[in-house]
Amino acid sequence: MSDYGIEATTGQLQMFAPERPTETRALEDGFGSIPGLEERPIDGGGAIGFGDALAAAVDDAATRGHDAYEMKRDFAAGRLDDLHGTMIAAEQAGISVKLVGSIRNKLLDAFQELWRINV
Repeated sequence: MSDYGIEATTGQLQMFAPERPTETRALEDGFGSIPGLEERPIDGGGAIGFGDALAAAVDDAATRGHDAYEMKRDFAAGRLDDLHGTMIAAEQAGISVKLVGSIRNKLLDAFQELWRINV
């Protein structure tokens, strides 16, 4: 995927998300978790709503895109010499954007299926 596509999609996602979330926790394998969801219990008392999960995924995609953009800019300017880290950040941002796009497509498919149901 070209850089223009990732940056354009990230820019569109950032219209609906804050510029940077206040907290992001990383997992042991280096991939970040979706901020805001790890603190909430999964059991019946405080179940996570779909809207909250979707909003967190959009926030995560926007944050990853912003971080990848900053790393690419710093690498191009010579302030950063970590090519591997820059490429990994760019791929993570691309995967996050693809995930949000897939969720959007599944939601549209479900809506269209419900629309076709005869009452």
